[in-house]
Amino acid sequence: MKRLWLAIVLLLAAGTAGAAQVETALAEDNLMWSIDSAWAGRSLILTLSIDDDVQYVMVPTTSDEAIDAQPRIAWDATSRTLFVLWRREGANGDEIRLARRYASGRWAPPIVVADGANAKRAGMQFVVTHAKEEPTTLVHVAWWTLGEKPVAEYALAAFNGAELLSTSVDRLEDLAAVLASAADDEDTGKAAHPPLAMVRSGEGVDVAFGAPRTTAITRVQVDPRKIGPNARIWRPSGKSGRRTPGAQLVSATSTPVQSFIVGGNVVLYTPESRFRYVILEDARWTPVRMLATDAKVTSDDLVRELRRSVAEQGAAPSTPDSK
Repeated sequence: MKRLWLAIVLLLAAGTAGAAQVETALAEDNLMWSIDSAWAGRSLILTLSIDDDVQYVMVPTTSDEAIDAQPRIAWDATSRTLFVLWRREGANGDEIRLARRYASGRWAPPIVVADGANAKRAGMQFVVTHAKEEPTTLVHVAWWTLGEKPVAEYALAAFNGAELLSTSVDRLEDLAAVLASAADDEDTGKAAHPPLAMVRSGEGVDVAFGAPRTTAITRVQVDPRKIGPNARIWRPSGKSGRRTPGAQLVSATSTPVQSFIVGGNVVLYTPESRFRYVILEDARWTPVRMLATDAKVTSDDLVRELRRSVAEQGAAPSTPDSK
């Protein structure tokens, strides 16, 4: 059987906000892993598809009374490892956990990436990269910690083979070191939190994140750095964060404005019945544009087409939103 060294993540959303989302990761030997990223309950179960055969695999430490939610998965071809990230609400409070399943089928004990007795996280995502100088696997995690004022946070976990070297948690605004503008007092509706996007960029990540009471975003390159010549501790280093003008895109519901980065371009969109989007081009936002959804053309279809079009052309055909 042809070996596939490929990792993909597909968001198979229905055409309405709040619908279930299935994440998939295609591993070597044509193994397809999948999980419902909208899951919130007990016993986190992965689905493994091998040709026409389907198996179910429980993620370690998820068979107790705690609530396991917002699972994310990614296959890393370099280390031949399936990574599973999720949020856990249990006796120890709110935790973000990370589990690793090797190609042999063995699981490494899950680690706690972040904890907190009263924390509540949302919008989690992660990216796996590798250090060039040594065989170090780096897992970058970003999320919103909700409260009176949502806070965008970033964690870095470093592994040498199966060994955990270090973990750290930082505020993204501290890494970006960009001051808020006096103009940041827009009506941003009732969305649970601002947009957040992260994509692999060399050994590090390119991150774009919003803030309360503004439609502007901050963009920063975060690179991992080893502390000291003989140390085994890795910490993030922010590089020249940049603040954009206001995008003027606001969600009409409590569903947050979504975002992605492709081909160096940042895209914001609302996955609602009135699918609206803007693209950051040359440090300026395009006008708010709208695409129609119906029973045959779903929000997920439009996101895939938008990704393809922006990657190829830097823009997508549509008409400006008349509002």
